[in-house]
Amino acid sequence: MKKIMWMICSVLLVLVIAFCVSKIVSGKDNQDRMALEHYYDSLEKEYIAQVRSVLKEFGYEYSGLNLTKVVTDQERSYDMVIHDQRFEYLTENYEDTLLSKLKFIEMDQGESIIMISLVYR
Repeated sequence: MKKIMWMICSVLLVLVIAFCVSKIVSGKDNQDRMALEHYYDSLEKEYIAQVRSVLKEFGYEYSGLNLTKVVTDQERSYDMVIHDQRFEYLTENYEDTLLSKLKFIEMDQGESIIMISLVYR
């Protein structure tokens, strides 16, 4: 009976140690992932600030911005939708100038794909 209790305690101890080691390893992965997410969050905030600066330069400082991100293992892509009722009255040339200036802004040295849309609803 003592031998069986000893073996059960040994197995439980091994399981507890294995569980603790796996949590330590996965915890390190989570810390790395969180650091990377924090890095991209700061890049996104900086990018939005630059977009707002360009919009202010063109007289659209109160436009609504919506930045949607899609993250896969290989890349990050973003969809930037800018809302302003006055976009309806933009000339094609002025719209092209605004879009080209907005597309010139890079978030992370051009690694992310960014699609920009102007909406006038």
